[in-house]
Parts: sequence; C-alpha cells; structure tokens
Amino acid sequence: MRIAPVDARKSPEKILPTVAKKTPGVPCAARAGAHVDREWERTPHPWNLREVRNFMVVFGLVGSAFDLLTFGVLFHFVGERPELFRSGWFVESLLTELAIIRFARETPYF
Repeated sequence: MRIAPVDARKSPEKILPTVAKKTPGVPCAARAGAHVDREWERTPHPWNLREVRNFMVVFGLVGSAFDLLTFGVLFHFVGERPELFRSGWFVESLLTELAIIRFARETPYF
C-alpha cells in the first residue's frame, strides 16, 4: 500500500482525517511488544460476566470523565481555534487508546 505524502500547506482540518484514515491501527501496534504472562496464556479461562460488566462500567465512567477533563483543558488553552482543538483531541485519543490497550493486554486481573 502506497501512502501519499502530506502537503504541509494544507490546514489541520484537512490533514487529520487523512491521517486518521491511514493510521487506524497505530495504537494497536503496541500489542506486539506487550508482555503477557506465559502461565496465564497456557490455560483457558471462563468469562465472568460480572467482571466484564464492572470493567465496562468503570472504563466507561473513567473515559467520560477524562474526555470532559480533556475538553475543558483544550478549550481553556486553545479557545476559539478549532483546528488546534481537533488536533489536540486527535492526539489525546491516540494516546488514550494506546494506554488502555497496553493496560488491558498486560494486566491479567482488573
């Protein structure tokens, strides 16, 4: 797959959708270098629906709180410049996704 070079003269609102379309798996690449306990990997484990539900609720609430905090910080520091706001939100979402993938992959117990 050939990726066209990004024109530096384009505005961020035109560049970010292009970058987002061409790099959807960048945060998932962290899984390749993640350390997983070999003993944990060898044995099958049943699904505990209560743990799955609790995980979803906790991460959903923490994610929403973090999004609100990010929105407030970006709005305070960036203000009325939507292109910078979108750029900051894009970078923050990539970093958050990377952190969650690494945590979920390397931690056998939540």
